[in-house]
Amino acid sequence: MSNDQPARRTSAASARARNRGLLALAVLAVAASTIGTGGHTQAWFTSAQSLADNGFSAASIQPVASVRATTRLDGANISWDGVLGQTWATANGITQEPPFTVTRTIDGGQRTTVYTGSATSASDPFPRASLTRGRSTVSAGTSVSGAISQGRVYTWGKDPGTGQLGTGGSTASTPTLVNIAASHQVVDLSIGDTSAVAVASDNTVWAWGSGVAANCSQATNTPTQIPVPSGKTITAVSAYQNCESLLLASDGIVYSYSGSGGLQTAAALPGGRKIVQITKGFCVLASDGSVWCRGSNNYGQLGTGSTDSASADFVQVTFRTGLYATQLSSNGTTVAALLNNNSVWGWGRNTDGQLGNGSTSDTVSTPVPFKGLGSQEFIKVSVGGSHVSAVAADGTLSSAGLNASGQLGNGSTTSSSSAVIASGSDIPNFADVVDGGSQTYGVTSSGALWGWGANLVNGVSTIGNGNTSTTSYTSPVRTATNITIDDGANKLTCASGTTANKIARCAPSGTLTYSVTYAVQSWVSGAVSKQASTTATQLGSVTFGGPGSLAMCLGLRGGSSANYTPVELQTCDSSSNQTWSSWSDGTFRSNGKCLDVKGSSPGSVVQLWSCNDLGYQWWVLRDDKTVYNPSSGLCLTDPNGSTSSGTQQVIDTCTGAWNQQWSF
Repeated sequence: MSNDQPARRTSAASARARNRGLLALAVLAVAASTIGTGGHTQAWFTSAQSLADNGFSAASIQPVASVRATTRLDGANISWDGVLGQTWATANGITQEPPFTVTRTIDGGQRTTVYTGSATSASDPFPRASLTRGRSTVSAGTSVSGAISQGRVYTWGKDPGTGQLGTGGSTASTPTLVNIAASHQVVDLSIGDTSAVAVASDNTVWAWGSGVAANCSQATNTPTQIPVPSGKTITAVSAYQNCESLLLASDGIVYSYSGSGGLQTAAALPGGRKIVQITKGFCVLASDGSVWCRGSNNYGQLGTGSTDSASADFVQVTFRTGLYATQLSSNGTTVAALLNNNSVWGWGRNTDGQLGNGSTSDTVSTPVPFKGLGSQEFIKVSVGGSHVSAVAADGTLSSAGLNASGQLGNGSTTSSSSAVIASGSDIPNFADVVDGGSQTYGVTSSGALWGWGANLVNGVSTIGNGNTSTTSYTSPVRTATNITIDDGANKLTCASGTTANKIARCAPSGTLTYSVTYAVQSWVSGAVSKQASTTATQLGSVTFGGPGSLAMCLGLRGGSSANYTPVELQTCDSSSNQTWSSWSDGTFRSNGKCLDVKGSSPGSVVQLWSCNDLGYQWWVLRDDKTVYNPSSGLCLTDPNGSTSSGTQQVIDTCTGAWNQQWSF
């Protein structure tokens, strides 16, 4: 007897074989067992030795010849050789790949199926990390800022004449203790334009500045304890407009307090929704991720698509299907929301381009995307006076809008309607961001505070570093060095055994191994396994011809290697900028950079971009001649069937039409 064994077959198939008296025709072969990483089992049989109804004149099911597995930041790319060249396929005229099954183990543990289908590549995406909102431990107004350190409140800046510093004084160029007894450990702080409010862990609430006493014009320069609704636990506060303090209770009801109006119920949402976050403008976040706004609408800040009159009732802001908010910020006229896909969207006043969508349209009445750079996945957003900032999971901090005082932090005073990244000498990774009127603050995971933007008001340092000679800072500088900020940053959380990475994905902590098998009728091939590598290897080169029967090629405009270079149709000339190298991570590269798509919606343009380990740059060459981008679920497309040389290509819904068919 030979040393081969048969491929596995189902119990139903075995029953049929027995019923037909075929036990005597049992498979004569024996196969080798799995040989670990890169190993495989083999199986061989002929039609006479297999099921009588398989219809094959010859069958020799061998494992796939090779498997490749490469991890990216957002998941793993697995590809393998097709099997149509094997005897069982060639002898029977089989032209379609059989169904493959890809499984994954982590450190040799439980096996999980990640793909079943006839393609010869698959993706194993890492799940997105969940976001847990932090608390407000740094807050900034126009000329006064403050922070919580070891449960105590410190403020600095120039008091606007309302007692907003809360220290009994009118100036403080470095953090100065606010007189709330140490027995009241403060956990949440909000500083507005003329007042401030804080809540302690013992459920006491303290306010100072305008509106605490009988009317707005009366200043209160030391903290005053204000009433809390009976039986309610206050979780967050806001120094709202119109001399009011807002108090959010744990049951999702919002209360307002002012010296003239006392304590009142201020807000409850329809449908029994629970409010989980309040802002300085009257937009709130509900526990189901919906955003609701009320009040003025002169800049479209209600987000309803119009600038109709103000609304006394809450109206809901809508986002694209599947998207919802996880965190919210507002100054009353501009609103920004962090969504569950780690993108930032904003609406309302955009006079200085603060919404970061590349426009300075004064009024934006529906949410538009704040366009980050490269692979940024945001974890916190903050709205300032006329700028918006967001911190990403990789620790970079981006801002857009007015920059007259350097509040964008990119080393200049030029305003920008597109996001720019804070830069400078030895700046750290940031975990939190807070915008003030003309300042921006970044907080590190260790509680160090950095600030930039406007610094001097009447000779007082509003950044809080004690420097009374520098008018403004255009790049981040260390400030408030006499205190360590209590942790209030949003947190990314992952399931056990995985860790949030710099693009907010939960990457497994162990070694990934992928195995590929395939089935022909009821027979299953042996498995070939491959341990995933973090290093991509070059597989070959390809020229994309088409679309359809057209003799055009996919190339780089001007042969450029710069980011944003359009990928376009060109007359084929065998030049290097029309030749793409294929890599094991699913990328195609030219001029040292990757074939990339700017966005994930139909019509998003295809471009050249620095290779960044993200799914935007993963492409699959499919049997139907389409070039598929799994990250978006769309296909490389010649827009509108243009066929004109110089036409930048896009991604669009996969239809298999001629303008999506490429030769390679």
